[in-house]
Amino acid sequence: MPNNQIAFEFFSIAFNEIIDASSSNSPSLLKLYNINKEIGTISLADMHLKGLGVDKDMKKAYQIYSKLANEGSFIIALTEVADFYRYGLCVEKNKEKVFELYLKSAEKGIFTAQNRVGWCCIDGIGTPKDVTQGYSWYMKAALAGNIYSIFNAGFCYTNGIGVDIDYQKAIKWLSKAAEKGDVAAQYSLGKFYEANTDHVQSFEWYKKAAEGNDIYGLYEVGKFFYEGCGTERDIVNAIYWLNKAKENGNINSNKLLGKIINKIK
Repeated sequence: MPNNQIAFEFFSIAFNEIIDASSSNSPSLLKLYNINKEIGTISLADMHLKGLGVDKDMKKAYQIYSKLANEGSFIIALTEVADFYRYGLCVEKNKEKVFELYLKSAEKGIFTAQNRVGWCCIDGIGTPKDVTQGYSWYMKAALAGNIYSIFNAGFCYTNGIGVDIDYQKAIKWLSKAAEKGDVAAQYSLGKFYEANTDHVQSFEWYKKAAEGNDIYGLYEVGKFFYEGCGTERDIVNAIYWLNKAKENGNINSNKLLGKIINKIK
């Protein structure tokens, strides 16, 4: 039996089995029972959502997440339910509900939710637009180590969103995100160094983004190889990276590939 099916069976048992833990004289035992029950329950919802060990059943996943969210027993469930309202899965899209649930989760310390509250405030999703508040939420999660918020903090400093433009701070935060493997941050650093004519640094960051399959990074690496910018000119490598960009949907790569092929002919 595949591991996912075994896990699903165990989580189902945990979800459905009724144990009279309330009769125990040990508060520690009762607390441990409740924690394990909650972990098993949310894991069961995750498996229904992703179709792991069982047929995908988004309605069942939503029901379980909602139960946990309503009970207030597992905070992360609030974020999961918010996502259902965000994308209109099993329920009608509801921006106000999205913000309300993200905020509840964020206020209880869930970093992913804090990042999403920042996004809601900046874009005016389910709440009046407030870029200063959005920046504050991004920074709260960024300081706690959330990689998406680390990138977003850098983005805010780059573009003056909720805070004054500060390129030194932008580079600081973008570098932190890039070093953690965030391809958007890697690409952004490539753009920054290109604008400041440090083509060697620019190429290095574009290549990191390209290796993470970022379609813009793929194109830039191909272009840099073609132009001999920040690296030695290499038509074979240019075609290789531009083809990868094309396969991943980058439109600009078609034009440059056509130009290169016409010159070869």
